[in-house]
Amino acid sequence: MVGSPKKREESLTEQQVAADTLEFFDDLLASMPVMTTNDEPPMPITPEKLRQTSLLGSATFIRCLASAYHSLIADHGWTRDQVQAYFKELAGHVGAPLKPGNLWLLALPDAFAVNATAPIGRNQQMRSIVDLIVAWDLTNQRIRVLSR
Repeated sequence: MVGSPKKREESLTEQQVAADTLEFFDDLLASMPVMTTNDEPPMPITPEKLRQTSLLGSATFIRCLASAYHSLIADHGWTRDQVQAYFKELAGHVGAPLKPGNLWLLALPDAFAVNATAPIGRNQQMRSIVDLIVAWDLTNQRIRVLSR
């Protein structure tokens, strides 16, 4: 791996960036499907409804997931299947708006707010979210420890 993120970015071709991005979104959709539950057969949810009911409707939260995904694979040697399995566990905790006692509020009260449908978009808070997502599983504590 190239030293700094800037140098790594400069060393990637557009095709590599596109392929990595598609892998992330494929794995995200496989582990956190966004469908309505009332339709038969289930249909994809509208963007408006997604933004109202899930952190997955937040570009900021998606950026945090993408960074955590990259870290788990590139820095910690996880496979795509391992990240998918972990994201499947995380999927049960992305509902919004966030209510008092929500695990995101408990873990990072400066990055999330009560009744929010997205995290605070400052770089420092986003880095905290990424670090937390990575640390939750790397310490084998997983999400369920915080949601008891």
